Amino acid sequence: MKLPPIETIAARRRARPLRKLSLGAAVAALAVTAAACGGSSTSSTQATGHKGGTFTILANSAFGVADPAQNYTAEEWQLLIDTHDGLTGFGKLNGAAGNTIVPDLATSLPQPTNGGKTYVFHIRRGIKFSNGQTLKPSDFVTTFERQFTVPGPTSFYSGLVGASKCSTKGCNLSKGVVANNSAYTLTLNLTAPDPE
Repeated sequence: MKLPPIETIAARRRARPLRKLSLGAAVAALAVTAAACGGSSTSSTQATGHKGGTFTILANSAFGVADPAQNYTAEEWQLLIDTHDGLTGFGKLNGAAGNTIVPDLATSLPQPTNGGKTYVFHIRRGIKFSNGQTLKPSDFVTTFERQFTVPGPTSFYSGLVGASKCSTKGCNLSKGVVANNSAYTLTLNLTAPDPE
């Protein structure tokens, strides 16, 4: 009896956990589909949202912390993109359309002014946090400043006016991230133009 080459045997052994993972993912998808079907109903109205619940994810390695200020890898964003909103995001569409930047908590994409150094976002009204508190433009100031005070990637935000003086001990972005709660706007001021 001729045995397969050692490389083939090793590849099959490595593939076995993946098959188990695939089966587990298929069962999970089936369970989600079955749960979405629910019980019988004569109404065709959409289900209403509810407070609380459990969001379960399947991962093949340690996830880390579900904090967008600390996590920024593709694996972690698989959860964060479904549980957190930003000023903008990618369109939730198939194909190339899914690579298009669209407004999320902003009402529209801003046009840069001041030579490409100033962006004014108009914030959507009526958005609530999970605790019921209404989102205000000043909440973004807190979020941007917090970004510098927790261990995590800050280079994405280093172009904001005032960012160079921020550290884990504190951050004042009052000239770089300016909120107007009355007009429901958030202005980002950069030290240099940055089209990204």
